Amino acid sequence: SRSEPYLIHVLEVVGNAIMGGVEQYVYHVARYLPSLGCKVTCVTPFRSPYTARLEEIGCPVYVTDMDDDPPWRSIQFISELVKEQQIDLIHAHLPKAQVLAGKPYGGDLRHDTRRYGRHQAEKEHERRHAQEIDG
Repeated sequence: SRSEPYLIHVLEVVGNAIMGGVEQYVYHVARYLPSLGCKVTCVTPFRSPYTARLEEIGCPVYVTDMDDDPPWRSIQFISELVKEQQIDLIHAHLPKAQVLAGKPYGGDLRHDTRRYGRHQAEKEHERRHAQEIDG
């Protein structure tokens, strides 16, 4: 059982630690989700002013090596972190993070993000809309 009352514990695995668009998105998620009763923890490949900003809003940040072929110690680290921190959901951003986040579970997460990405959803919406018009 958990020692802290929260609905879901989300692990955000981010393939970079600069202040780019993906990182801004994760920052806003980490800032907003606790207001909904969620806990957010982040993993990045290095410490930076970005990770300091995350920590300032109360988001724990862990650092591990990320690569296209992640080192075994990083795979072990993610696996142990998920168990020890009772992570419910892994959300990975950028290819190196997607590969690392999926390794303990038999693959990588790039396939899912490409299949169900925003552009695919928009195409599906347009296809359904065209079917409705055609009748």
